[in-house]
Amino acid sequence: LKPKIITPKFVKLNSKVKIKYLNNNNNIIVKIVEKHVDKKNIENGLHLVNINSPLAQVLIDKPIGEILKFGKLDNYIEIMDVINE
Repeated sequence: LKPKIITPKFVKLNSKVKIKYLNNNNNIIVKIVEKHVDKKNIENGLHLVNINSPLAQVLIDKPIGEILKFGKLDNYIEIMDVINE
């Protein structure tokens, strides 16, 4: 039997990322995109987030399970899942 190598999934451009806001337990799924998006841009249930936005900048290159401070207040988010296509 060969050992199964599990490679951690990291957030990158075009990732779909399930995040949990730890302050209120809300879960949302975002997709990191290059195109300009409006604040309320939702496509197929995914919140589109521009790669240059503050949220994307916090998420990029981070793995599943990471807990991150987001914004000026004490808002914390946890990366629950990452899907890279």
